[in-house]
Amino acid sequence: SGGAALPGGSGMAGGSGASTPGGSGGSGGGGTRYFTYTVDVKFGSRKPKSYKSLATLDLLPDDQNPIVSFMGMTDNAKTAVFFVVDPAFEADGEGKCSPSADDCRFIYLGVEDDRDEETLSAAEGALEYTLQLDRINIKRLSENEAVGNAQPESDTPDTPTAAKRRQSRKTLMTVPLAARR
Repeated sequence: SGGAALPGGSGMAGGSGASTPGGSGGSGGGGTRYFTYTVDVKFGSRKPKSYKSLATLDLLPDDQNPIVSFMGMTDNAKTAVFFVVDPAFEADGEGKCSPSADDCRFIYLGVEDDRDEETLSAAEGALEYTLQLDRINIKRLSENEAVGNAQPESDTPDTPTAAKRRQSRKTLMTVPLAARR
């Protein structure tokens, strides 16, 4: 399974490429099955907005003013990990913080009522956002989606649709540092 170690947690599964061997029984076929995890959350101030199927490295609330990013799963996919992108924000709530409660850069949330919500605040409380984990989803992937393409790009120009799709999804890895403050 794909994963990288995070501070204070075990290996993280959530990037594409996680797989499980097919077993006997079930819906015929067997073989290797590929999957990734997404999460449904509520995020915002006063009336938090619902965000469905956040993928690894997606930004909240958006790529113009990112505050947190979904990083993936840990604890046998029972805990979602979020990175506090904007260092001006402090986290406090039911989630576990790493490296410490006073310096919370990673937030660990579960779907249980006693560990599903975190408050992020800045400017001495003038800015305040709620992050609540609603659901953990397993998304099946095709082998091509999971493995990707390691071949260098060809000289063939992209179709306009493919180029637009690639540019439209801004993640923690594609947002310029200036936009992150």
